Amino acid sequence: MQNFINFLKKVNFEKQLKKMGGKYKDKKVLIYGAGLLFETINNNYDLSNLNIIGIADKNKTSDDIQTLYGYPAVKPDDIKKINPDIILVCVLNSIYLIEALKRDYDKIKIIPLVDKGRKEFFKEILKL
Repeated sequence: MQNFINFLKKVNFEKQLKKMGGKYKDKKVLIYGAGLLFETINNNYDLSNLNIIGIADKNKTSDDIQTLYGYPAVKPDDIKKINPDIILVCVLNSIYLIEALKRDYDKIKIIPLVDKGRKEFFKEILKL
């Protein structure tokens, strides 16, 4: 977890979060990805400026799970039912997941929760 904390400090996540909170204040936000990165963010940052209506994760949601980290758990197949305005993808290699989600949810804005900067972005692109 300390590696994630260091990473979030390196990319100035607190500033990113503040900017998102202002920009998406009145939007319904769905977080996609409930792994260690989101757990670290949830435990170390104030997410109250984001109107989070749920968290989706194909590996952590089922009919038996009602909440994740205190937010409603949303099965990926149910995303259209809750009609979010924006999906914030919270995985390290977000580019692949964002592209897949854009095919299914082309009317919803989909962006990474953590902007890693141009250098890291291009490293991911070059892996394609």
